[in-house]
Amino acid sequence: MTKPQVVEPKQLNHMLLAVAGDGKTKGYSQYPIRDKALLLVLYGTGMTATELATLPVRAYLTPAGAIKTNSMRAQGSSAAFEFGPGLRPAS
Repeated sequence: MTKPQVVEPKQLNHMLLAVAGDGKTKGYSQYPIRDKALLLVLYGTGMTATELATLPVRAYLTPAGAIKTNSMRAQGSSAAFEFGPGLRPAS
């Protein structure tokens, strides 16, 4: 059975530059903030694209419509992922 491919930090940085650019060069995405957030969530949580696409709105928006800045942990999970102003994974 084939093992799943692992994305290295260097590869993630390359993908982030491709979608959002680096200030000197323009990224290729029409929606760079959204796409950068999607990549970081997928990388930081290990979710599949299908799992991310089926998240309920309450998982990432507050009742007032603001974007949540920290994750909802599954029971027994030790994983955490937070977004700050720079959309970076929590350390």
